[in-house]
Amino acid sequence: MGFTVSCTKEGDVGPRGEDGVHGVDGEDGTRIYTGSAAPTADIGDIGDFYFRTSNSDFYGPKSDAGWGTATNLRGATGATGPQGPQGPAGAAGSKILSGTAVPTTGTGAVGDFYFRTTTGDFYGPKTATSWGTPINLKGVKGEDGSRIYSGTTVPATSLGVVGDFYFRTTTSDFYGPKTASSWGTPTNLNGATGPQGPAGTPGSKIRSGASTPTTSIGAVGDYYIHTGTANLYGPKTASGWGSPVMNLRGPQGPEGPPGKDGEPGTANVIYSNWYVIDTYIQQGYGIAAPQLTQAIMDRGQILVYRRYNNGKVDYVEQLGGEVSGASVWYFVQPGNIFIYYHGTLVIDGYHAVRYVLIPGSVLASTNVDLRDFNQVKTMFHIPD
Repeated sequence: MGFTVSCTKEGDVGPRGEDGVHGVDGEDGTRIYTGSAAPTADIGDIGDFYFRTSNSDFYGPKSDAGWGTATNLRGATGATGPQGPQGPAGAAGSKILSGTAVPTTGTGAVGDFYFRTTTGDFYGPKTATSWGTPINLKGVKGEDGSRIYSGTTVPATSLGVVGDFYFRTTTSDFYGPKTASSWGTPTNLNGATGPQGPAGTPGSKIRSGASTPTTSIGAVGDYYIHTGTANLYGPKTASGWGSPVMNLRGPQGPEGPPGKDGEPGTANVIYSNWYVIDTYIQQGYGIAAPQLTQAIMDRGQILVYRRYNNGKVDYVEQLGGEVSGASVWYFVQPGNIFIYYHGTLVIDGYHAVRYVLIPGSVLASTNVDLRDFNQVKTMFHIPD
């Protein structure tokens, strides 16, 4: 008989010992918060992280100073990929049709709906055989709500219905809700009159005068305008008016543009009355013209007109040339005008003459036909 003996350093495994003492808990780990806005200082603790979902910014770790600057986790935009193949056509969707009458079987397709606008009936979905029975979308009629009426007098019992209200505009009385018997006693919506407030501080006044203001004029706080100089004084103090604070008269404005030229002056035009010629003097009929000067003869215009008026015919013509079958002309000298006739002109008491003297300065500014007495009369304001 033989024996084999194993000799090693370790012996057989002994039984399991008892559990040791529980170790100390470790520190909390960091957290990752999320939100759509930037993190505020009250979110998280030191060491935490924050992901902003709206733009992919990643904050952290948070320090005593705050969240710091974020790192954006969104990569650069990639290149556009190739267009994919077109998908198969989708099934036709159902439609909601409408009309005023009941839908016919020829209206719409299977799966469609129909709304009848006149009744509120809703049909569908349509089947292969018909539209089916509709559902009415109108709700049950609700009860009438209460109304608020208004007027200037007390409401009559015939006004409104039970539950209504009434506001009397003249007194602010509010009635209601109305009952089956009456409007009841109103509630007045006017608040109580408040106490009278304190008297306001007198406002300042603007006074005026043609001289410098004296200390007896006005009160403290008033103003004064010196109408002669346009100086403004004020506000007046307890010691007086003081010096003017400003002059209200602005600087002289620029010269305006020249006005339009006036009408030609006629003040220096001289005219006589009508002289009736009752005798025929072939050698000349003299008319005194004391204002006829040599200057008018040299630079002005001397006009002589004949008027014929027999009660039926009335006309005026300028003398100088052939007049009514006779030659008529005139000769002038300072202070006098001589009229000469030659021919068959009959002097019968219906003839009259007058002269018009126009200085050269006035004549140069006129534009009138001197042969037309009506134009001359109008231009130079000559009475008939």
